[in-house]
Amino acid sequence: MKKAAAIILILAMVFALYGCHDFNDSSEDAPVPDYDVCINFSDVDKDEVWDSGSGELIFTQAICVPHVIAAGKDDAVEAINEDIGRRCELFREGAEAIKNAALSLADENAMPNGGQGEADDSDRAEACTCVFRTNAELNRGDVGVISISYDVYTYSGGVHGYVSRVSDTYDAKTGEKLSLETVSDEPELLNQLVYGYILNISAGEKYKDDSGESIFFNPDLTESISDIIAGDNWYFNDEGLVFYANPYELAAYSYGRVDFVVPYAAMDGLLKEKYVPAALEGENGMMLAQSGDGEDAAAPELLDTVTLDAEGQSVILTAEETVYAVQLVLRNNETMSDNFLWYRNYMTTDEAVELLSFIPDVQPNVILRYTLADGTVIERGISQSGEDGSIILIELAAG
Repeated sequence: MKKAAAIILILAMVFALYGCHDFNDSSEDAPVPDYDVCINFSDVDKDEVWDSGSGELIFTQAICVPHVIAAGKDDAVEAINEDIGRRCELFREGAEAIKNAALSLADENAMPNGGQGEADDSDRAEACTCVFRTNAELNRGDVGVISISYDVYTYSGGVHGYVSRVSDTYDAKTGEKLSLETVSDEPELLNQLVYGYILNISAGEKYKDDSGESIFFNPDLTESISDIIAGDNWYFNDEGLVFYANPYELAAYSYGRVDFVVPYAAMDGLLKEKYVPAALEGENGMMLAQSGDGEDAAAPELLDTVTLDAEGQSVILTAEETVYAVQLVLRNNETMSDNFLWYRNYMTTDEAVELLSFIPDVQPNVILRYTLADGTVIERGISQSGEDGSIILIELAAG
């Protein structure tokens, strides 16, 4: 407890300093970043296995494989994509194990009692579709940092499946895989600051149930926080440094993943300057959309093609002035969950990306999202007019 009290005192001193200093003053303002960072998430390893006897689906797989592109940074891109490949290979090995378990269960159902005697309903195991699925998410992507997390869903029978998160963070210019020791020139002090900050906020209302009790198995998190910080469960996002605990690690499954966000402001002077997000400035831009199938389509500089449906309609999304953090996401309108399809850290005048997809004229399922220089986030659904089939961007209802 003495260690915890001392670190909380350090934390209080840091907040006092922060009150007199703008942590982002020394960051380089750049209307257009000095190079582009582009990530395509549309490549998905898919597999399905059907029981030849019953005709039931017994296994399904969907592994998202991000692919990074950065002009003029070939060595860095190669290193990042190689590491992403290693991560996805581990996913494939996990998927193969669940697939083999599903096949074994199907064999048991086909040959009850080890193949001895006649089958009846009591001999058969409950049929289920085993699942291995990953959803990759870009948490931050700029000229300093590329942070990617993967939410992994597995189900091999039982009451419910299990969702866990893993993450990787890279230096965008060198391709180096980062650790807490390499993002700071004072790693021990950063570790102490993070420890004290998380210990402090873990007692807050955010981490209490409806009765006001802590959601954690053991509300005294002094040892657990040290374990979290010492591990790989962290990434950068636009707010700061995010540490996370997967279900069952700190709290019951029903609470899901538990996140702790340490803002950049609290770490002022402790992160290497190149890993602090630069401020945005300049005129606010916008994105326009049109069909790329017609002869009248404009011919801007095409940066990339995102293929959701190879036989689908071509849509050209073009920038006017500079916009930042341009994203295409696929939205499940039932669960309101998003899967990343494409990201670029900025687009500027007459730069465009092509989307190949079937575009509905009802509720859109492909969403365009981008950030203006003043920090405003714009989100529009890609749809088509029911009258002439022209492409339109529609404002989505809040919430």
